[in-house]
Amino acid sequence: MTTQVRRAVALAGAGALAAGLTLALPITAAHAATDARPAALGATWLAAQPVDGLVTVKSEFNGQVSEFVDQGLSIDVALALKAAGGQDATVTEIRDAVAAEVAAGRYIQGDEYGFTEPFDFVQVGHYAGATAKTLTAATELGADPRDFGGVDLVAALEARVTASGRIADDSSYGDYANVVGQSFAVRGLGATDSTATAAVTDFLLLQQCDNGGFRLNFNSQDAGCTDPAEATTDATSGALKALDSLDSSDPDVVAAIEEGTDYLLDLQKTDGSFGGGATTEGANANSTGLAGSVLAELGEDEAATRAAIWVRAHQLTGIDACEPGTGAEAGAIAYNDDDLTAAAQDGIGDLERGIYVRSAAQALPLLTLAPAAEGTLGVQGKNGYLAGGSRTAVTLTGVAAGERVCVVGGKAAVTATGPGTATVTLPASTGVRTLTLVTADDSAETTVSVLGKAKLKVKAAKAAVKKGKKNKVTVTGLAAGEKVKLKLGKKAVAKGTANAKGTFKAKVKAPKKAGKVKLQATGQFANRKGATTFRVR
Repeated sequence: MTTQVRRAVALAGAGALAAGLTLALPITAAHAATDARPAALGATWLAAQPVDGLVTVKSEFNGQVSEFVDQGLSIDVALALKAAGGQDATVTEIRDAVAAEVAAGRYIQGDEYGFTEPFDFVQVGHYAGATAKTLTAATELGADPRDFGGVDLVAALEARVTASGRIADDSSYGDYANVVGQSFAVRGLGATDSTATAAVTDFLLLQQCDNGGFRLNFNSQDAGCTDPAEATTDATSGALKALDSLDSSDPDVVAAIEEGTDYLLDLQKTDGSFGGGATTEGANANSTGLAGSVLAELGEDEAATRAAIWVRAHQLTGIDACEPGTGAEAGAIAYNDDDLTAAAQDGIGDLERGIYVRSAAQALPLLTLAPAAEGTLGVQGKNGYLAGGSRTAVTLTGVAAGERVCVVGGKAAVTATGPGTATVTLPASTGVRTLTLVTADDSAETTVSVLGKAKLKVKAAKAAVKKGKKNKVTVTGLAAGEKVKLKLGKKAVAKGTANAKGTFKAKVKAPKKAGKVKLQATGQFANRKGATTFRVR
């Protein structure tokens, strides 16, 4: 096939082992008004993670904690920050730091040694996926791809392209190149008008399975996908982004994009999220960010917006009442529901930080599509009296879809997401309670009237009355306007509401049977009651 190549306006990145993928857009899908706050908050958090332009990741094995510089993740961060905007200085710092790593002979290559004594030097390894990612980053971040850290990245990657068009590592450790790296090769070489673009594109097309998805791993025969079960969300997202960047009219490319788009749309969950491959099937921010971003570029606005809403719902806000002590982590994006709950309660630990950095790097660009709130921020409780200690729904308005907010003033602070309702447990005691809806940068209040447990005072005007005659009864200790009922024994004999002073008066007709009778008053709720007795003669 023949491809017609244009300069890419967005880019993807992958590590040497192609575990990470970032689609740096910017996204230009047409949709309703967007909210700039979540992307800006996420970019501020993400920009604070590199040190001297590089991200360091900690891990633990057999009780030993180690750390290493992750150049691939550092590139992911730069690409995401460029897409989000407003962090140019950090983007440049990362780009230059990665260039220094390349100049030092790291990341795209490395000295390799034997695994057994005497651990002799074996060769200098050259890594195709890392080279493809670095090349694409150089073109997108404004560097010279022919002289990046003193290396001609175009030539270096072309040297890693086999006769079949497949990229391959030159390493004594094995060949770990895969479809993610192949996609980056298409983007990077295409952006530099390399003559190898057509070959790497043809080989990428071979990796599309019958269901429209792209698989992650090559096979040893350099053949195409034969098992649809091998297709993954992340590999498909990267492949579609690469193919779309070519702006090709070739029918094979056009058909591949259409089929891949349908594959992703079929995978989207009802809540807008996506799962990844076989080991990451559950909904997660990484896969949702990647798939949502490329769908936006392909014009699937509704699906992309739903994905953005899901990602926003997994972003820490730093609201202290609901996420205590996490102020410095405001903007971080949790990988999944469990990680969100853990971070909101305990913050982000050193060993987990790399997971959050990767999630933010892969999902941050999609947050530029987060829809804005409609209407004015507000919270409204139910009218009238509410029982102390009961659970009640309050209505939240002016909250954006997916926006995490906090309602305080109840027995405990409550987290809610998006507009609608939140269920609050009220304090047990009587009083006018203020409920406050708190967002990351604003708040609104309402009040509710709460009635707690109370012992009402019930007084009969006469200690004894004749059968069938009326006795005047006064009930005090009520709240103004509180509903009240009176019973003689099991029989209801009067009901009404208290006056402004919390008093209720009624005339009760004595039964026709002589003896001592119990008169019981019950306020608006069962735990507000009192009683007295009088005699019937």
